[in-house]
Amino acid sequence: ISWIILGHLLALAFTLSFIITYAGYEVAHFCFHKIRPLTKWGRVLRKHHFSHHFMNPRFNHGVTTTLFDRVFGTYRSYDQVVIPKSMAMDWLFDAEKPFKIRHEYQKDYRLS
Repeated sequence: ISWIILGHLLALAFTLSFIITYAGYEVAHFCFHKIRPLTKWGRVLRKHHFSHHFMNPRFNHGVTTTLFDRVFGTYRSYDQVVIPKSMAMDWLFDAEKPFKIRHEYQKDYRLS
């Protein structure tokens, strides 16, 4: 459809930019689940994202930003995100004490 509307060059540019942007989103989403946050902003975005998964799926849809949740009224702030033990991310735990949340994440997360 974009080929008909935009012509072949713009349609190709649109399609490639869509694919690249979506791939970036998927990489970010994977990293949130598999790699511990390395920056303060990474911690904020993970808490935002995991509140979507584990608190209320109707809110906090953003993975790479909170902007659009704020614009569209789907932003909710949570003091602590409750995560089922069976679904918790490996990076959340203290390596020496299984199922004990690492000290730096205890303010943001707790297990159910």
